[in-house]
Amino acid sequence: DFFIDFLATYNKPPFDQLNVSLVFNGDTFDFMRAQYLGGYPIHITKDIALAKASRVASAHPKFFEALRAFLSSGQAPRKIYFIIGNHDFELLFPAVQRFVISLCDNSENVFFPGFSVDFGDVHIEHGSQHDPMFRLDHQKILVPYQGKEILNLPWATVAILETIMPMHKTFFQLDRLKPKAQVLNYLPELKDLIQSKFWNYYTKDFIKDSLKTDDPLKRFSWLMLKEVVKRFIYMRPDVSVGEAFQNQ
Repeated sequence: DFFIDFLATYNKPPFDQLNVSLVFNGDTFDFMRAQYLGGYPIHITKDIALAKASRVASAHPKFFEALRAFLSSGQAPRKIYFIIGNHDFELLFPAVQRFVISLCDNSENVFFPGFSVDFGDVHIEHGSQHDPMFRLDHQKILVPYQGKEILNLPWATVAILETIMPMHKTFFQLDRLKPKAQVLNYLPELKDLIQSKFWNYYTKDFIKDSLKTDDPLKRFSWLMLKEVVKRFIYMRPDVSVGEAFQNQ
């Protein structure tokens, strides 16, 4: 509601005279938490992505009403950009992009620039592409699996969908509390549970699946193992972009 009220101020004088570009910097739609047939599948096809997008849109009609008003009410050009984050990879499907555009009255001023966008000297990106655990291969967005094209999800996304999201109904109250590391320090039982879930997943289930299946999302590598061990040592459950990038 706060965002909707804020955005509406740009439809009134004197701001309605401004040329405004509205940039949603990733994770605009939390598709990771959007269930599909009561579960959290890791093999995301176009149809599954569209179903999740429809579920999100149905739950938040006021959001899209505000976007439509923003695009149509100004006296100067208005544009909206949706950057990809690690929670809304589904936006990489052209069909999902068309669906979002349709919710914005099929405006020609809605854009999907990918993982970043530049305005002159200003560079905007979500940051997850600089984390090897959450990085999606932009040169191989889709991969074939069982006769269908699926999103080439990164290791951490697959792990979260298979270990943490099934527990979401029980711990959803804690989901939005940040910083995550501090929350886990205050709740040692939850920290131990999550650590054991992830450790068993990466050291047993993931490796076993990578040896027994042709699933392209179960790709074992030493880089993955190195990152997993590092995350466990420092207990960093969120995206980490690295010191080199932060110091640029």
